[in-house]
Amino acid sequence: MGQRIRAGAEWAYDRSLDCTSFNTSTMRASRLLVADLNQVYLKNRFLGKSDYDHQSFQWINAQDANSSVLSFVRFGARPEEVLL
Repeated sequence: MGQRIRAGAEWAYDRSLDCTSFNTSTMRASRLLVADLNQVYLKNRFLGKSDYDHQSFQWINAQDANSSVLSFVRFGARPEEVLL
């Protein structure tokens, strides 16, 4: 479905990993995305605490397929814990 990150060659027990694929622009972009997301979670620790509470989530717009954009709000337990 397009969300997999993997090496180009098949895994084999008698060979090392194909690390050349880790230096591609796609892999660098993926590493930067994950690093940015990790920073968001570090700065907004309430996100991990409210993952399974339906009241901590509200859609803003889920219909902008032409722009490939989803927007929503996440709420924490305290009023100041809001992330758009």
